[in-house]
Formats: sequence, C-alpha cells, structure tokens
Amino acid sequence: MAPTDSTESDRLRSAGRCGLLIAGNLLPLVGVIVWNWDLAALLVLYGVEGVVTAATAALKMLFAERVPSARYAGSDLPFRELLDKRGGVRVVEGWPPIYPRNLPFALGMGATFLFVWGGIGALVVADFVAEASGTLLTTVLLSGVGLLVTRLAEFRTEYLGGGEYTDVSARSAATTPSRQMILVFCLLPLLAVLDESRAAGTVLLVVVVALKTLTDAYGFWVDHLDRPPLRVGEWLLGVDETGDPPPAVTAPDRPVDARVGTDTSAVLFTGLIPVALALVSRGGLLGVLGGVLAITLLGLPGLVVGGAVVTAVAGANLLVHYVRYGTLEYRRRGDTLVCYDEWLDEPQWTCEIDAIRDCSVERRITSKLFGTTVVTFEADDARFRVGPVSDADIAFDALGFPYVDASQDEPNRGVAVAAVGLAGLFLAIPAGLYLAPGVSTADAVGVAVVLVPTTATVVGPLLWVSLYNA
Repeated sequence: MAPTDSTESDRLRSAGRCGLLIAGNLLPLVGVIVWNWDLAALLVLYGVEGVVTAATAALKMLFAERVPSARYAGSDLPFRELLDKRGGVRVVEGWPPIYPRNLPFALGMGATFLFVWGGIGALVVADFVAEASGTLLTTVLLSGVGLLVTRLAEFRTEYLGGGEYTDVSARSAATTPSRQMILVFCLLPLLAVLDESRAAGTVLLVVVVALKTLTDAYGFWVDHLDRPPLRVGEWLLGVDETGDPPPAVTAPDRPVDARVGTDTSAVLFTGLIPVALALVSRGGLLGVLGGVLAITLLGLPGLVVGGAVVTAVAGANLLVHYVRYGTLEYRRRGDTLVCYDEWLDEPQWTCEIDAIRDCSVERRITSKLFGTTVVTFEADDARFRVGPVSDADIAFDALGFPYVDASQDEPNRGVAVAAVGLAGLFLAIPAGLYLAPGVSTADAVGVAVVLVPTTATVVGPLLWVSLYNA
C-alpha cells in the first residue's frame, strides 16, 4: 500500500507542477488580451525569462552529480583544467556539494546564453521603456519578478530538495535554456511580420505564446516525467542526455607511508604566467590599447574599471590554478602512489609504483626561481604528473620512485641573448618613430597601434625563450 501511496503522491505533485508551468506560460495571454501587450512587451518578458533560466541553469550545473556522456571540446570552455577534478565541496549546510569539474560548463553556458539574451534584449528594451505606459511597464516587470521567484523556488524545492541533481549532468542542465533560445530564434521572422501587420497582431501573439507553452510542456514531459522524446522534438531540439556516473578512484586501505605536498609559491607563480602571456599576445595588447583609450576619455573611472577587470581575470586564473594543483598531496600507500586532494577530500588518481616508467623532468621558470621540480611519467597506459615539489631527490625517494635525474641542462645563454636582441629590435621601431623629430606623435601612435599587436606574437615567444635560457 505504501508504494502505491507514494506513486500517487508523485503523480499529484507532477500534475501540480505541470499545471503551474502551463499557467505561468499562459500568463502573457492575459497581458496580450487584457493589458494590451505588444511585440516589444512580449520580447522583453521572454528576454527576462531567458536570462533568469540561463542563470538558474548555470547554478544547477554546479551541483550536477553526473558527468556528460560525451566529452566537450576543452578549448571551448573556460578553466578547462578543472574538467578532470574529482570530488566536491559543500558550501551550504544541508545542500549537496558543488563540483569544481562543473565550473567550466557553468561559466561557458552562462556567459553564452546571457550574451545572447542580453543582445536580443538590448534591441528592444530601450525602445520599450521609452514608449511603454506606466501600467504596461509595471505588468511586464511584475511578470518578470514572478518568473524569477518561480525558477528559484523550483531550484530549491525540486532540484535540490527533490534530489534531481543526482540524475543530471552539467550538459543536461542546459537543455531548458537551449530550447528557449532555439524557439525565440525560430519565432523572430514571425515576430517581424507581426510588427508590420498590426491587423493580425493579437492572433499572432497568441500563436507565439501557445508555441512557447508547448515547448516548455514538452521539456517537462521529457525531463521530469521520464517519457521518451517525440520524433519531432528530437528533430527540432535534439536528444537529451542524463550523463554517466563519475568515474571512481579508490585508494588502497593501507597506512600512509609518505606524504609530499606541492610548493605553494611555485603553484601561485605558475598561475600568473598565463595572464602575463595573454597580456603580451595580440588580443591582450589590443585590450591594453583599448584600456589606455578608455582611461584617456574617461579618466579615473576608466582606470578603476580597467584595473578591476584585470584584477578579476588574474584573480580567477590564479584561484583556479591553485585549486587544480595547490591542494594536492602525493601519498605512498604500500606499493601504490595516490594523488590526493586535501581540500576536496578525494583521491584524484592512483598508480602502481612498480608500473612507473619514462620519467621526465620539465624545464620551468619555477625550477630556477623556487628550486622546485615537476616530473611526468607513464603508468598503466596513462600519463601522470607530480609537482611542483621542493627537494626533488628527497621527495621522489620518499614516494618510492625509480631513479629520477632532477637536474636540468645548463641554460643556453646565447639563445637568451638572441631572443632579447630580436625582441628589442621589434620594440625599437615604434619607439624610434616616437622619438624621431620629423614624425608627429599622432603618426607614431598610429604606427604603434598597428605594429605592436602584430609583432607581439613574435616578441612574446622570444621573451619567453629568454626567460627559460637566462
């Protein structure tokens, strides 16, 4: 009797949620018929819903327990070095843990959808706010607030409270905003016709609302009722995936014989290197020139905004790099080497010490500055990394490594001199034009704007080579 009662309760709850979903989607009909909503009002409301849905979907991604069935192209995601991170951290008591491996998906999806919806909204919001009456603006604003409250309540009660996060991956959490974006782009031609033909305005607006309602109802059918997707839905919206369980890494149940942690200073310094390289790239220099122009035009506010952007980008890269490597500890348990994350309290990988082969020590700036070593090796048909660690000989001996020559070749000072000389030659061209008496400052700056970003792709690697060989 209990299972039957439980099933009946689930059905009633699903029916109630479906009813609220349909009622919320049909609310714009009231706006069209009763409050005389027009095209701009409907677009603004759907734009607000798109932003709210994308933001809550990005939040859902952080808690998704499963991993995508097919691996994303790593180059398309920010902070892709976190994709292989195992384990999660609980930030709110009573909530499930947040998984760092989902952060690239959340940032990538959130930025993409917010950019798209922000672009669509910018086309109509200004005109709508300028021309809409006070009543029309108030009704649209209240409808948007209602959408926000509904999405947040669904996230708290159903996604977290109902345990939906255990059955989804970061990719599947993006299906709802994907459906909404596809639908709006498919309806844009219809809305353009509506803008030109006011005679059929109300009828076409009702059609738009009905199609939006059917799309959300289809999503509820597939995502929450576990029904097979319809063929038309597969063709238009694709097939949803639930993901796979995260791969488990089990450490042997034996006492820890040795522990070696990473060097914090070397990890933090290495985290700043990508930021420095980005600044000397073509795009980075264009950004710097844009910042200089903004400071020239805006003064102190431009300087504050530019400094805040650079600080945020550098801080984010530094934090992500530290989470990736700074919290690791390498442990030897009998004949097994375990890479353990102390912050996430989760083993990252294991390998048999007897299987370690092809060890190689990488040349790094941190090796010269901090006396640390990073070694890569093969074991069990996979490639692993240990480091950066201090006192390499003592560390590798404690971990049971086969003999590793941690010394590095003597730097080639000739390469360093040649690299610095060529870099100086490229940089001397705009500097010489600026100092030449027959060349105006405007001409020198114009040449620098064109020449410096172009030569940065050559100067940057040369300076990098000189640092390695100094």
